[in-house]
Amino acid sequence: MQSDGETLSPSQRLRQLLAKEGCLDVPGVGDPLSARLAHMELGFEVLFVSGFYVSASMLGLPDADMLGYADMSSALARIRCAVPSAILIMDGDTGYGGPSQVRRTVRGFGQGGAACVMIEDQLAPKQCGHTEGKQVVPFAEACTRVQAAVDERNQMGSAGPLIMARTDARVLGKEEAHRRGRAFREIGVDIVFIEAPPDEAAMKEDCMVMKGTPTMANLVEFSKTPLLGKTRIEELGYKIAIHPVTLLNASLGAMFRWAKELRDGDGRHDSKVQPTAPESTHSSNGGKALPELMGFNDLQRMVGFPEYFTQRKRYQDAHTSYSVEDANKKSRTS
Repeated sequence: MQSDGETLSPSQRLRQLLAKEGCLDVPGVGDPLSARLAHMELGFEVLFVSGFYVSASMLGLPDADMLGYADMSSALARIRCAVPSAILIMDGDTGYGGPSQVRRTVRGFGQGGAACVMIEDQLAPKQCGHTEGKQVVPFAEACTRVQAAVDERNQMGSAGPLIMARTDARVLGKEEAHRRGRAFREIGVDIVFIEAPPDEAAMKEDCMVMKGTPTMANLVEFSKTPLLGKTRIEELGYKIAIHPVTLLNASLGAMFRWAKELRDGDGRHDSKVQPTAPESTHSSNGGKALPELMGFNDLQRMVGFPEYFTQRKRYQDAHTSYSVEDANKKSRTS
């Protein structure tokens, strides 16, 4: 039992929130500025440090295993410094290697202030769960990866972060995704995340299969999973709903429009608009229409997914029929 004078750890604070009624609405952030806006201006208590967002913001590259443990650790440190009172759910990707690397990731992120670390079962190089062509590791390897994360959490005691286990195995069929979700629950994870349900019925089934264990929904605009309202998400049984790239979409959409205005306009845009007062952000939207979000296909294009897929296909093809002469020819033309 926690005494009144004892400070709760980040994971204990998150566990308390999960024990309450309702579903946590969690925006994705990728840098200190987006974290300050979401937490300090708008009062979001829980933030998701999104690998997609960090990769785009830090590197200008797609969420395709371009980031490593050191990159995400430094991102966590900067965000933690900017919003020390926020509860952070950390995107741990595949744990950056085998079981020992997974354990290091959980310990490092936990010591860095993360309340929860998400570990997934994709095959390296992993990629955003709402893009095409992703693959998962075999069932036994997935379970070993998750077991390593849970072992490290347990060894850290009350200071250890919660473990969220994500499966992308819907690419093999919903039965395999549910099989893995059940196995992760038996291993002892705190939250299960079954990625990319294509419709409301699938979302409801995922929650029913995981009943008794907190589940998370991943809500990406203009993508695979339907964007349901808060009430409906809660009715389906989810405890967490993340919006991993909403702020990124909105900021890029605004930057694109204003850069275009600077390029094509007369440069006197100061008389055309009024500044947005911070106070107005505390109302619903002040009766004004919210700015348009950049589409997910455009977002993928801007961070370089088309080029990544082209490169991936080139090297996959080389595995099947490789010759030094052909490789040199392709190198000169790419």
